[in-house]
Amino acid sequence: MKNVKSPPTLPGAALQALLLGGANVPLTPARRARMKKALLARAAAEPAPSTARAADAPPMRTLRAGEGHWRPLAPKVEMQILFDDGVTTSWLARVAPGGRLPAHEHAEGPEECLVLSGTCDLDGVFLSAGDYQLAPRGSRHVNVHSVAGCVLFIRSPSFKAARPAHRAVART
Repeated sequence: MKNVKSPPTLPGAALQALLLGGANVPLTPARRARMKKALLARAAAEPAPSTARAADAPPMRTLRAGEGHWRPLAPKVEMQILFDDGVTTSWLARVAPGGRLPAHEHAEGPEECLVLSGTCDLDGVFLSAGDYQLAPRGSRHVNVHSVAGCVLFIRSPSFKAARPAHRAVART
């Protein structure tokens, strides 16, 4: 890529006054074409936004469908921890038809649940794919089950920082 020198720019206030205060000036087709060509050339010379990480950032982690380790959580229920940074845990729950999650309190903080597929009943609230529930700190789930089966994305307080009972579930 060749090094392109950018033309000088006006200070923000001067540019704003020029753009907002000026009258519309009709452009000839030739002038319009030259401006378009110059704009496209400048855009092509600009580096594309990078999705690469900064040198000091940790590497991105991609987990493809079918990868990862599913662990038993309860009869007919499996879990897969996606990420745990010591503050929050992002995880999946795969509930087979007739499966039931253990009753639990949200004493350490809120729990977010997004139904990815299937249907489930969270204490009498019927949810299907795309539905979301926030269980605030101090709330309790007593009867979470699925008649037909479902996959849930859940974000909760970290299993690493949780009380021993939660740590034991996370290691199962």
